[in-house]
Amino acid sequence: TYLFRIIIARHFGPEVYGLFSISSMILTIFVVISLLGLSEGMLRFIPIYRGKKEMNKISWLFKIVSSITLLSSLIFAFVLYFSSSWISNTIFHNSDLIIYLKISAFIIPFLALSNIYLSAIRAFEKISAYSFIINIFQNIIKLAFLAILIFLGLKSNSIMLSYMAVIVFMFILSYLFCKYKIPELFSKKIVAKSENKK
Repeated sequence: TYLFRIIIARHFGPEVYGLFSISSMILTIFVVISLLGLSEGMLRFIPIYRGKKEMNKISWLFKIVSSITLLSSLIFAFVLYFSSSWISNTIFHNSDLIIYLKISAFIIPFLALSNIYLSAIRAFEKISAYSFIINIFQNIIKLAFLAILIFLGLKSNSIMLSYMAVIVFMFILSYLFCKYKIPELFSKKIVAKSENKK
């Protein structure tokens, strides 16, 4: 993470680093709101259902949380994309921020869903996998993509494109891990209608 930020500051200058920092902050705010606290809720309830051997409830919970998160993240991505000009010009008085926010809008659904999958991985106590994805995989990919895009001659857009690439890869990796290592999440077992609302 430090290397990624150092490269941005040294190669592109403090103004671009500032734009990246602002866009990262806004992206984080939009993702946190779009998650609605559901990822933390999963961390609470999946272990309870695991303890009771109620695996059908886990898959139902995961399905509902994923669906709500997908819908809310798409809504907030839409809002950010179409309000990026207003946010940039009215709040920050810098039109250069617009492209950063528009790319951030495309990142929101992938990052929000990644949080859901990563919460499920934590809830099933697969901590080594969680730590690898968060602390090692995403940082290496982020640095590698930034270096490649700089080498290809892309300018400041390469920062957000490399950031988007790592989030998409993190989403894919966390999804595949859940799919093949925690198949209980994708079980089609039926939960009684009286239990669904609860």
